Amino acid sequence: MLVVLTVTLPLAIIGANTYTRVVAKQAETAGHDVAQSTAYALERSLNQQHPTVIALAALIQLDPTWGAVQRNFNNFASSMNQQFAFFVIALVPAGRVTLAHLGKDTPAEDVALLRAGAWLNPNLLDPNSTDWAMNIASIFQNESIAVLPPRYAANSPDGVYSIRRSIFLHEDEDAPWGLPENDALSSCPDDVCTMPDGRKFWGWVVSSFAWRPILANLAAIDKKGLAWCLEADQRQFNRSLVAHSVAADGTKRTPPKRVRECTYVNVFDSLQWKLCVGPYTTWRPYWASGLMAGVVCLCCVLALLVGAIMCSRCNVLRVLSEQIETNKALETSKEDAEQRGRELEMERDSKGILQNGMVCIL
Repeated sequence: MLVVLTVTLPLAIIGANTYTRVVAKQAETAGHDVAQSTAYALERSLNQQHPTVIALAALIQLDPTWGAVQRNFNNFASSMNQQFAFFVIALVPAGRVTLAHLGKDTPAEDVALLRAGAWLNPNLLDPNSTDWAMNIASIFQNESIAVLPPRYAANSPDGVYSIRRSIFLHEDEDAPWGLPENDALSSCPDDVCTMPDGRKFWGWVVSSFAWRPILANLAAIDKKGLAWCLEADQRQFNRSLVAHSVAADGTKRTPPKRVRECTYVNVFDSLQWKLCVGPYTTWRPYWASGLMAGVVCLCCVLALLVGAIMCSRCNVLRVLSEQIETNKALETSKEDAEQRGRELEMERDSKGILQNGMVCIL
């Protein structure tokens, strides 16, 4: 029994561990695949948000004078509203929010704010503003797109993201831009608002969009029963988590770092968000411990069965040996009895011959 247990138990444990590792590796590979497919879906959704700012920036580059921009903005914004989903697109010439157009998905409270004029005319380049450093940092001379920290509202609990595209142009002295309240640029450092080739900062084109439709692309990970987190680019203004999975009790859940499968999401060709997917604890299947316990129990049962069979066989052999000895003893007794019978018969025959001889003599 001990021999059987010594041989089968290690083999069974090795086999169970190998199978568990194979299943865990398959789950890890599946997690990596769903992370990559989700990253591609996020890229597609995000890339549908920045054509508005790119196209509007191109329109301004054709004729940056403020009169032409005012005439073309509403018609252009209306046509973009029919093609893309956004909350608000706005023009920020010289750092002041001057023109804005509501999208078809704009929350009611944002509509009320815009109609009340709360969004218009703030000076984003005011040195006394708490966001001045962030606004200065969002002026990109390489024409890449800046992603601002999310804004939360009652009608948009998942957040509203805003993207900005900086516009740098040469200003013709004979045809100045005529931007409203151009003095706001006086607080902008020269090395930020003036490029080496002489082009100056015209302003921003801004687009705001809801995060919830973007977040819907991550539902595929939730359906797999996996945790996930989306980390911001370290070059971004907000370097915290962009989003994360939520447990059934509403608490924040992110995959442990030791079991994460991560891939990168290309955001507007300028930033890279990192999407990490993983189980809540480990890739090891939940039934691994049960499998190991079952294998050990099965080996013990097998050893007991083999031991019982061996004991039964030994008993059969012992009984058979005793029977053989008994048969041999009986055979020997039988032969002795037959020999004794022959001897008695010979004695009787001898006595009969002697008696007959005596009778004849007499």
